[in-house]
Amino acid sequence: MNKDLSKKLAPALPWLGTAFGLVALAFLFGPLFQSYGSNGAMMDISLISLLGGGAYFSLGFLFTLILLLLGLFFSSLGFKKKEFSTIGMILYFVGACFLIASPSFYDYVLLQNGLNADGVAVSAYGWSLIVSAVFIFLAAFGDLISVNRLDPLSIGEIGEMAVLVALAVVLDIYVSIDIGPTGGSFNFCIIPLYVIALRSGPAKGFVAGGIVFGFITCLTDGYGLYYYPFDYLIGWGSIGIIGFFRKFIFDEESDRYNPLSLLMLSLALLLSTLIRMIGGTVSSIVFYGFTFYEGMAYNATYCLPTMALGFVVMVALYKPLSRLNRFYALKRSSLH
Repeated sequence: MNKDLSKKLAPALPWLGTAFGLVALAFLFGPLFQSYGSNGAMMDISLISLLGGGAYFSLGFLFTLILLLLGLFFSSLGFKKKEFSTIGMILYFVGACFLIASPSFYDYVLLQNGLNADGVAVSAYGWSLIVSAVFIFLAAFGDLISVNRLDPLSIGEIGEMAVLVALAVVLDIYVSIDIGPTGGSFNFCIIPLYVIALRSGPAKGFVAGGIVFGFITCLTDGYGLYYYPFDYLIGWGSIGIIGFFRKFIFDEESDRYNPLSLLMLSLALLLSTLIRMIGGTVSSIVFYGFTFYEGMAYNATYCLPTMALGFVVMVALYKPLSRLNRFYALKRSSLH
């Protein structure tokens, strides 16, 4: 692209995610689903019909709508700070995953006066829902472009992230203990992903964990791509959350951890693990018929021990990581 054109378009990039998010919201007012009742009549379910009582407005759809609205809010603030665009990007990705999975899971297309003989509404995707989901993903990538403009990937970062993701894949395949019949494992692959998030920040941590590592391991695990949104994109992408805490975890003037850095590291790992457990729980409900509490209990059996292992290793790596961060920062500043 011409450099002059790039400069002209640069101020508009922070609004790219917001623009796509608004289009996605607009399409939610179209026919989201087509449902057939006991009398054989078809009804189009839209946001208006949900709000007007034409179908049950479940907690699932409400959660999706809230994520989209929050994504719009943070995305619109992206011109002030790249962290806002990062939050918007993550909210958009998660919201799109819930929107795609919702017909088979949340049952919010149950008609109040149109059930079949078994008392279940037969539903299919409407074109508006599909278009809305596409634009939510576009909004997420729009915010990612905005973040990358302010904090572009260097050749060194690409190489470092590639090596760490490759290490995580090897650890996931060869150094893991499977737990239960429905997936989930206790392994060391989370350590390199923690390092990426702490070294490169939340946006790059999310991309490396959820998009790159998540997609690769989804293929190698052999469960099928329909498991990808919750178990992999959300599950491993949640590690990027740790990047928001890096300025509180590392002390620029000391290589030794202090009570505050330990507290922030604990909070970061706990929040990341909680989001990973929620993603795994939704997957357990969708594909295996677990209840919410059964899903949370099952995912806790491997997520919490893995978090504890990660905490111990990251405390042990604190000094070398702290030194590496300072060296890398000085090296980058000398190049500009």
